Amino acid sequence: MDLVKVIREIQRKKAERERWKNQAFCFLCNQQVSLLSFQQAVELGEESRQRIIELAENNLIHRIHNSRGEVLICQNSFLEARTDSQKTLPLCPEFLKSLETV
Repeated sequence: MDLVKVIREIQRKKAERERWKNQAFCFLCNQQVSLLSFQQAVELGEESRQRIIELAENNLIHRIHNSRGEVLICQNSFLEARTDSQKTLPLCPEFLKSLETV
């Protein structure tokens, strides 16, 4: 067995030990996290299901598979992705000048 397979198996076993009903260890966050179903993420984030799927496919939120094969979402990465998408940008000076003439 090569080293990568051994490491993955160790990580999988560690994740199984540390998994509770709605929590698991997220290797990308490197911490214990709460898990959300896609429906819970829709309700929490007020985003469409399609938008959440796009975030997951673009690796902007972390996905974790449970023992039944369901795909769940790392709540930390989901909240971070929402926060990043809601950041405001500074106004450009041209826009501010156009407001002065109105």
